[in-house]
Amino acid sequence: VSQSRYPGGISNAAGSDGTSSSVFSHTSVGGGGGGGTTSAPARNGRTGGSGGGGGGQNGTAGSGTTAQGNAGGAGSTVSRWGGGGGGGRGSVGVAGNGDAGPAGDGFVNYFITTPNTIAGGGGASSDGGGTSIGKAGGGNGGLSAGGSGGNATANTGSGGGGSHSGGNGGNGGTGIVYIRYLTAGNPYTVTASGGTSATVGDYTVWTFTSTGSITFA
Repeated sequence: VSQSRYPGGISNAAGSDGTSSSVFSHTSVGGGGGGGTTSAPARNGRTGGSGGGGGGQNGTAGSGTTAQGNAGGAGSTVSRWGGGGGGGRGSVGVAGNGDAGPAGDGFVNYFITTPNTIAGGGGASSDGGGTSIGKAGGGNGGLSAGGSGGNATANTGSGGGGSHSGGNGGNGGTGIVYIRYLTAGNPYTVTASGGTSATVGDYTVWTFTSTGSITFA
C-alpha cells in the first residue's frame, strides 16, 4: 500500500499532477494538475484520476480515468476569464463561462462507521463571479488578481483550489486507502502495519493514510 498527497497548482503555471497510489495490482491514478494563467499548454488542465480544470482564457480541461474519476471543466473563453472546476469522483467539473465553473462532486464513503464525502474537485479561480468553492474537502479557488487557492482537507484525496494570476495553487489533500473483508469465515491470517482497523457491520476495514502493508496468508 502506498499513499501520497495531491499537489495543487502554482502561480501562472499548470499545477503538478498527484502521485499515484497502489494496492496489490491496482493503481489509483493521481489527480491532474489544474491549468495556469500563462499561454498554452501551461493553462490547460492535466489528465489524471480526475482531470484538472482549465485555466481562464481558453484553457482546455484535463481528462479523468475511467472508473476512477471525471474530467475537469474548460476555462472561460469570454471576459472575466474564470477557470473551470476540477473534476471529482462523483461528477465532472463545469466549464467556466466568464465566471468560474463549479467543481465536481466527491462520493459518499460508506466504508467507515460514520460515512463522509471525499475525492471532490478543487475550486476554480474567479474575479468574484460563479462559485469557487471546492467540493468534499477540496480547496477553494483564489479570488481576484494575486488570490491563492486553498488547501484541501487532509486524507480526502480532494483537489487543491486554483490560483488567480500571481497567486499560488492550493495543495491537494493527502490520499487514503481502505481494504475491506468479511470478518466471519475469513480463511486468511491477516498481518498489517501502518494502518488502523475497525469493524463496520459484517466487515473488517483497514484504513491507510500513509505508506503501510497488509498481507493475507
